[in-house]
Amino acid sequence: MDAVILYVNMNDPNWREEHDKYQLYSCHEIRYRDWGFLKYVMRGIDTYMPFIDRIHLVVMMDSQVPEWVNRDKVNIVYHEDIIPKRFLPLFNSASIEMFIHKIPGLSEEFIYFNDDFFATQLLEYSDFFDGKGNIYNEMRDEGLRDGYYLKSTILSTQLAAILSGKEIDENYWIIPQHTIAPMIQSSQEYVFKHLENILLSFITKFRCAQNTHQYLFTNYLYFSGKLIEKGLPFKMLFTVSTTMDEVETTFFNENIKTLCLNDWGDFEGMTYDESRDALSVIMEKKYPNKSQYEK
Repeated sequence: MDAVILYVNMNDPNWREEHDKYQLYSCHEIRYRDWGFLKYVMRGIDTYMPFIDRIHLVVMMDSQVPEWVNRDKVNIVYHEDIIPKRFLPLFNSASIEMFIHKIPGLSEEFIYFNDDFFATQLLEYSDFFDGKGNIYNEMRDEGLRDGYYLKSTILSTQLAAILSGKEIDENYWIIPQHTIAPMIQSSQEYVFKHLENILLSFITKFRCAQNTHQYLFTNYLYFSGKLIEKGLPFKMLFTVSTTMDEVETTFFNENIKTLCLNDWGDFEGMTYDESRDALSVIMEKKYPNKSQYEK
């Protein structure tokens, strides 16, 4: 089975040059800055997800690929491989997510990662799929603040409901857990094919309220009866509101199987560089062994 990871590193001068051609102000660091997580995301896959045998790393350009990546084990997918040229370059992960089902050779069942999602305890195929074409996930319909993300979530929910023949309130929304996600390639292909003109009209270089996002595909499975409600024990931490002690405790908590460490700003009382170094120490302790995905 495959895993798909979207990755960006704003420290890459080639990427930054492209970015600055299209956005007049300097890039939003909280959206794009690199914490050095990718190596440990892959070590987590190698250690705790033995049913994964291939990783697709989706990047804009070759200079985005870290030097340590073992290209014999990691399939590098460039945006131009899956996204029509008229939309390139893209700096919007929500829009990029609309095309991941087009990765050549992608397995029918696959696992989708953001580059801040970590497997922290042993996971099995049966945590994500039932082997009968259904996925496991847990849905919720509360807890989002008003803003562009909520509007994108409403849009993604509405389109999924329409395509599956469900009638819902115009402001209703639903989303799965924000963590490692099971996905079905053929289902995404079906959704994209039947909504293609609409979805392409919502593609933008930078995030906005008119985007759809990856939850469109999970929501379609939910409304179509292909999602069984069973969530993973997971934790979501925000850099701006947590501490290094809490991060370390969570990584080693045996009752938590996945972790999202989301960049919302600097850790209190620490610079970005100080925080990055401290996190690296924690992650080396959690994931000490080099993975097959590294040279």
